[in-house]
Amino acid sequence: MTDGGINFRGLVDPWGHPYYVRYSIEWEYGDKTRITYQPDSKVQTGTLVTRKLARIRIMSSGSDGRANTSDDFAVASFSRDISEQSGKDLVPEPVSSEPLSGNTGAINGIVTDITGAVMPNAAVVATLRQTGQAFTATSDSDGAYIIRNIPPGVYDVSVSAPGFRTTEVRGVPVHSTSITALNVVLDVGAMTQTVEVTVQAAKVETATSSIVAGKAAEGTKVRVHEETFTPRLREYFPELSSGLLPSSPTPGVAPG
Repeated sequence: MTDGGINFRGLVDPWGHPYYVRYSIEWEYGDKTRITYQPDSKVQTGTLVTRKLARIRIMSSGSDGRANTSDDFAVASFSRDISEQSGKDLVPEPVSSEPLSGNTGAINGIVTDITGAVMPNAAVVATLRQTGQAFTATSDSDGAYIIRNIPPGVYDVSVSAPGFRTTEVRGVPVHSTSITALNVVLDVGAMTQTVEVTVQAAKVETATSSIVAGKAAEGTKVRVHEETFTPRLREYFPELSSGLLPSSPTPGVAPG
């Protein structure tokens, strides 16, 4: 935050009290989707996984000015995937992901041509079916794109580039605090290709130190009360921790 010119230590809530920070580790079942579009494919299948998230919340201590009391509330939150595990994985796989704000989600992926070459400057447009609101991105020199901090829902995604067929992938799910991976392979031509996404609800069985769950993957969220210390938080959120967190011996709380 210091790098962005924000002095977090100088911010106060409506009662004039400094904000404080809470952080935790949480597990979420069934909300991660990976989709790969290949030219002329008829059905695309997503893979549902168990996700481990680090979450940071900026808290107000409320009118009483005391942290961790009943009138406290979050004014902002950020989350980041740490690992994920599908039904075929024996152990969770570490992941590198973008931090997300609040309960929003994201769509990211790689755009390539049929030879496997990455495609820079491809235009990606994601349209939320419920409202018609459109969100855009452009692939970078590595063919990678990300549309972040978008509302959860079902999206129709269009990917286009000069000299290639415009590809429309319909029914792409975006879940709260989750990044949907959508990799698209473009074919040469002037026509538009459209494909409908089908995400299968696989059986997910996941064990934690205190929870065993076996149910259809339907976006169930389970919070595990595992508070992390400041050094771990700095590892998970390097973008946010600069100027935000002092050294604190108290797990789960960084005083304002």
